[in-house]
Amino acid sequence: MLLLILIGINIFSKQAVLVEKYYSRGMYPFVARTLSGVSSVFPFALGELIILLGSLGGLIVYGMHVFFKNRKKRSMMFIGPKTRTNIMSNLISIVLIVLVVFQLLWGGLNYSRLPLMHVLDLDVKPRESVELYEALVWHIEEANHIREGLKAEDFDKTYNIWSGGYEAMKNDFEPIAMIEGEAKNLVSSTFF
Repeated sequence: MLLLILIGINIFSKQAVLVEKYYSRGMYPFVARTLSGVSSVFPFALGELIILLGSLGGLIVYGMHVFFKNRKKRSMMFIGPKTRTNIMSNLISIVLIVLVVFQLLWGGLNYSRLPLMHVLDLDVKPRESVELYEALVWHIEEANHIREGLKAEDFDKTYNIWSGGYEAMKNDFEPIAMIEGEAKNLVSSTFF
């Protein structure tokens, strides 16, 4: 059943106009408001915690797999072929559940929506690779120059300025108005 749902989501994701109309502007704003309401209770990014716990859980499961795989067959007699099949079936089910939840709740389908240039009716012209590279280099140099001049207390001030920027943009751009909640610092970003 999960596989059929995932296949259906995949087929739906190929239709950008339908994704924009029914998911991005229909279902997702409700989902985003609900998830923002839940995550606003926490002073940290809840998605970061979920990823961390999921990664740790995956490492534990992998460690158990390696541990039991390396044991002698005599000590693994209690794990028969039927049990191993059930374990694989459960792992596949978990992966499918994670994929479906990501696509529907965390906005995975939003990657398949109409490009922003169409939504905002922007006149976007293709650029040469050289132009894009030059712009990239300029932005990197500017960002590095600005960062060199920042003190530790400036990071919090900057965070407060840009997090308020969404509010100002909501009046001009309807797609931004659908964003609920506030931006949060990532704990992991302090380590990198």
